[in-house]
Amino acid sequence: MGQQIDPYHNEPATESYRAPADRREPETAPTNEVLGDLSRTVDRCSAEEADTIKQKGLMRPMVWTMMLLVVLLGGWTFLVQEPALQPEPLDLSSFRTLPEILQVDVTPPDVMAHISLNRWMKLRPESQIQLVENASRIALAAGYDSVTLSSTDGTVLARWRRTDGVETLYPKPESVNVHLP
Repeated sequence: MGQQIDPYHNEPATESYRAPADRREPETAPTNEVLGDLSRTVDRCSAEEADTIKQKGLMRPMVWTMMLLVVLLGGWTFLVQEPALQPEPLDLSSFRTLPEILQVDVTPPDVMAHISLNRWMKLRPESQIQLVENASRIALAAGYDSVTLSSTDGTVLARWRRTDGVETLYPKPESVNVHLP
């Protein structure tokens, strides 16, 4: 009889059969090229996602740090820098509670108060210090940093500075002579 016909393909069975060595297998396993392309795509996606996550994670602390720096800089400028306002003007009438002071010269941040040398020498050392302290309270309330008391002839008698306090300069303490046996 003749050839058998494949009922599904209408071809003779002998012609459709090929030996395994001649037949091309369908690709079920990806080739090295396909695997390389896939790994590069996955690496790129992972790197992009990782960068996005890193940027989001770093952005919030950086914003808070910048805000903190702005606040600290503003506070430092407000508290530490010299005040933008000039001290209040002072004159002799500002020191009316201190009758010993005869004249006042103001050159910010210093106040120069003049007193008679004769009057200064009549004051006890405690009263001299008290006079300088009282003058310094008036100057400090007006925004000044130092007060210098001098005689009418220009001799510097005492000084008060915000950083140092009161210092009497005239008359200088006499040295004590100690006789050794």
